[in-house]
Amino acid sequence: MAYCTRGGMACRAASTTACRGPICAPASSTWRRRCTFSGPCYCGVTGGWFDGRSGAVQRTVVKPEESFALAAIAQGVSALFAGFDPDRGETCEQELEHLLVHGDALGHAIKQTYDGVAVARRGAALQLLRYEVGKPMPHRDLVDTMTCGGACRALFGDPSWRPLKACAEPLFDVQTKDTAKALELAWEDQQVDTAHWSAFDVYRCEGGWTHRIAFRLEVPVATARALDGFTVTELSARGRPLPYRYPTAMVERWGGKAFLHFYAVFPPAGQQNVFYVERDFRLRVTLAKKTGARTK
Repeated sequence: MAYCTRGGMACRAASTTACRGPICAPASSTWRRRCTFSGPCYCGVTGGWFDGRSGAVQRTVVKPEESFALAAIAQGVSALFAGFDPDRGETCEQELEHLLVHGDALGHAIKQTYDGVAVARRGAALQLLRYEVGKPMPHRDLVDTMTCGGACRALFGDPSWRPLKACAEPLFDVQTKDTAKALELAWEDQQVDTAHWSAFDVYRCEGGWTHRIAFRLEVPVATARALDGFTVTELSARGRPLPYRYPTAMVERWGGKAFLHFYAVFPPAGQQNVFYVERDFRLRVTLAKKTGARTK
């Protein structure tokens, strides 16, 4: 069974009857092979955490009996996803959705969170910020805060465990056409199902949330090696162009395979966010190949 908890700050959980949520159960509760997804800030802390509210970084220690993660483990959960830093509850929903769509091992679910951080930071190399006691917080803006929060999520438990079978379709069903000159991507949908949390971006949303297009495709290794730039040739709804930000394409080489990540974020608009109000979406992306590149 999988429980998903999300919301505000972490509670002061212990093996007592003070908190009776799905994690903070009485000591008499029995847990058998349960996987829990926690979204509130700092729920993964088992010892020290870094507090910058005074203007300078301070290290604060959480007592073992006040640690949410240790309380969950003491109650016998088999696996726990939780964060060491400011966090977003949507992220734990996306980790759970990954398992429902792919039936993957838990390690792949937490990896997709780290992948999302790497793509959202949009750098040639992933460079994370470091807290140094007594110095100012290293975050320049909310993007730094939110992406570092994603990078500080952790899996407690066996990363090879597969608790769920695949039982859902991916939100973005992308078609590919691999030619000698380019890799072409095409996606169309009459209406986007916003029950899928993969539709939501929390990294470049100005402190709220907004909708995004984000997907990962396996591509031939030779094709990945040949790619040399990309162009979004169309992103529209009802036949009209849609405004979007931060178009990003990255190639991942891992486990002897190659994967293409694509990411584009729509401007935040609250209840008028694009997937709530628009229909008949079309995306076309062309990834050019180097001249003379071998793709076989």
